[in-house]
Amino acid sequence: MNSNVICLDKSKPSKWYHKWMDWFLDKYQWSWWYRRWYSFKCRYIKKYSTVTPRSLDRGDWVDSRDLVPHAMFEILSQFVEEECGPDCYVDWKRSGHTVTVVGEEVNVRDEMQCLYEWWPTYLEDIEHTHDEWHEFREAHSKHIDEPIINEDGPITSYKWVIEWDTDDNEKRANELFKDGENKERVLSEKLQDNLHRLVNIIPFLWT
Repeated sequence: MNSNVICLDKSKPSKWYHKWMDWFLDKYQWSWWYRRWYSFKCRYIKKYSTVTPRSLDRGDWVDSRDLVPHAMFEILSQFVEEECGPDCYVDWKRSGHTVTVVGEEVNVRDEMQCLYEWWPTYLEDIEHTHDEWHEFREAHSKHIDEPIINEDGPITSYKWVIEWDTDDNEKRANELFKDGENKERVLSEKLQDNLHRLVNIIPFLWT
């Protein structure tokens, strides 16, 4: 079925503001003052062309490779929350839109919801991949700021050094750190898979 075909759910009554908006747009949509107001709203109030991921701290730096998935899932999240709520007039089941996921045809609305619900769990898990290592480090090591001396003698800076209380604990800490790296790798691979799944449903994110 063509992705541009929209099936409406006739069982849902029209809200008063929908009727009012239809009347208003029919009467004033092409007027000069309305077009100026709409342009102002889109530029400064509801910035449709600007994506600000809620999952990121707006007051901090972020690497581009991290920004891309946050921006993509923010777009999906906004679509699900704003376009797929109880008042949605699109009958996703009757529309028959499907995508292929691991060789199986899945309704596109179900796929949206699956990715939408997975994203916050990923954020929580990726934040805690090295928790065990951090806790072990706090209990069995101390930190030393070791000076870095250049060829002429003066100290140029310091490097952060961890000094473990025993050799066995240092080995155990290395094992915990590798475990954290493995968890991070598995989550990163899952993120890449789900980004590809998200790309597959882009044609259905019409509003």
